[in-house]
Amino acid sequence: MLGVTHLIAGAAASSVILGSDISGMALAAAGALLPDIDTADSIASRSLTLGRLRGPLGIMLFGAGIFISMPVLTVVGGLFLAVSILPHRGVTHSLLAVVLLWLYAPLPFVIGYASHLVLDALSGRVPFFWPLGQRFGIRVPAGDILAGALSIALLVGRYQEIF
Repeated sequence: MLGVTHLIAGAAASSVILGSDISGMALAAAGALLPDIDTADSIASRSLTLGRLRGPLGIMLFGAGIFISMPVLTVVGGLFLAVSILPHRGVTHSLLAVVLLWLYAPLPFVIGYASHLVLDALSGRVPFFWPLGQRFGIRVPAGDILAGALSIALLVGRYQEIF
């Protein structure tokens, strides 16, 4: 599914579920893009980890963090390195990731993230119970088009409520 579809659907989900304002919808849109950070060509990966440079960048940051005793660089470098190695639709597409985010991230962000998993389950198979091997989902024909149209309709309806 396209990143822009996830972005719009995440904002729509937060708006409908939480009645989010623009800032909540922006958080949800960002959260909806994050699960695809494990793909070099995704919007999240290109924006946050420089896409295909995330592996080398991760090694440099990790090493620099150890060398200058700066734990935050070590952690960020380790995360960049991990997402460059992990397969697409792995841990980032699991309920474990949603639960971890629930503990640390704002609720609109978590709703956007979860909306990504639901949409991906409609266009393929998702490992909700990672690291167990089983994947779940149903393939809906033209899922991108349907998800995008529904999300836009929800946002238009919400926009009319707000204004």
